[in-house]
Amino acid sequence: MSEQPLSMEQLETKAFEEVVNLLTKLPTPDETAYDIEKNTVRIFNDSEFSTNYHDIDIEESLSDVRHKMYNNLHSQANWILWNLPLGTVMTLTEHNNTLEKGQSVFDLNNSGRCIDLVGTGKTEAVDLGKMGMEDCIKGFFWRKVDLRMGAFELWDYKMQDTKKNEMGARQIIFLGEWAPDTVHALWNWNMTDRVSSARWNSLVDRQTVTLFEHIDGGGSRYENIKGWGKHKEERDFHNLDFGDKVSSFRWHSITPIKEEVKPIIILPDHSRSTIVTGDKSGTNDGAQILPSKVTIMQSKTREVTVETSDTTAGSVSAELKTTTKAGVEGVATMEVEWTLAVQHSWSHTATTNTKTAKTDAISIEEGFNVSPHCTYTARLEVRVGKLENKLYKTTATRWYKQPVVGSTKDGHLYKRDEPVYVNVSGSLHFTTHLDYHEKEIPKSIVNQAIDQGQKVGNGVVDKGQEKAGELKGKGQKMFGKLTDTGIPGMIF
Repeated sequence: MSEQPLSMEQLETKAFEEVVNLLTKLPTPDETAYDIEKNTVRIFNDSEFSTNYHDIDIEESLSDVRHKMYNNLHSQANWILWNLPLGTVMTLTEHNNTLEKGQSVFDLNNSGRCIDLVGTGKTEAVDLGKMGMEDCIKGFFWRKVDLRMGAFELWDYKMQDTKKNEMGARQIIFLGEWAPDTVHALWNWNMTDRVSSARWNSLVDRQTVTLFEHIDGGGSRYENIKGWGKHKEERDFHNLDFGDKVSSFRWHSITPIKEEVKPIIILPDHSRSTIVTGDKSGTNDGAQILPSKVTIMQSKTREVTVETSDTTAGSVSAELKTTTKAGVEGVATMEVEWTLAVQHSWSHTATTNTKTAKTDAISIEEGFNVSPHCTYTARLEVRVGKLENKLYKTTATRWYKQPVVGSTKDGHLYKRDEPVYVNVSGSLHFTTHLDYHEKEIPKSIVNQAIDQGQKVGNGVVDKGQEKAGELKGKGQKMFGKLTDTGIPGMIF
């Protein structure tokens, strides 16, 4: 049995590492790099690891902001070392222009030649001279990127024309930064009308990308960038009459036609629980059994937050269901088992929400029967357990129109089982116990006298009936004797 990740953060880290390892490595310096401190980018003015360098500490530089290099550092960068966390990307730019209103920091309009330094959690190195970008950096910005969405790479050179450990300018498009199903213009990017090749190793296998000739999505296009299959690069767009033509792109996530997610059994932490109680008492002075119940109203006995690992989904919903485990005969204690039914939606809006929270004001009740002429007390105890931030793994069976990797034909669709990780936290009740007692109603003095009178009357009647029986018996015996001896003058 494989080891299951302990948290959504660990699962995210694993996904980030997979994407980073699939991106093309930048050309490294001829000297062996040494380790530098975390969150640091070290820019060397020379083509050697000398003491002539400048450090950028991202903790001292605001994220998502365009920063200008000091004037004495303009166009000096040659070798670079960086040690950035996974999911952190710093982009160095040839020009440092103020962002226009509504322009995203990662939109490279009028930024000139650029290079993306992708964080791996360890020290990396690049020789800008082997990319034709030495002595040109004047600005930078850094940000957090959701690498789980994958990326594709654009190049301004033909792959077959480069030597080992060399490359031309490259631009990475991280899909997590761009809305799906929208044409995005590479307006005034250095790559505009210069793209000669592309690579897409890190795309998620349900994604496609289309490259367009014109900024509005018009003109000729290239439509064979997809996450599945073995074809992961186009080495020379000129062979397709598409060289130096890319001006915009659009990406799309293939969505399932339907899905079935196996329910998840939720296990509250019994050791970290609280008890909620409800009490009821009363009297049944009638002669018939009286049905009754005790109820608890608690707004947070069902508070659950659900987060899914499926970043391609637009939203996630969850429904809790309960089943009662069989109890012991004569014991009014029930153990509740919770199952979580998860469902994804792929109707994308401006934002995606892969987390849902739910707090229900629910009623927990237990029924009982009160015997005739009895008083009763009933206490319902409900144990509420904490749900630690726990990652549950389940399986989603999904059906697609396209033959995605690992799918099998199922009618006119393609079916595939996919792992889904769901992070659950909150609180749920998991046991209920009813403590019930009843006592016969004490009788009043009048009722006791009436009962005594009824007993006396019943005794008199019984004695009268007994005396009458004795007299009747004696009469029958006397009559029998007369019959046997006879009486003169009487004929029988």
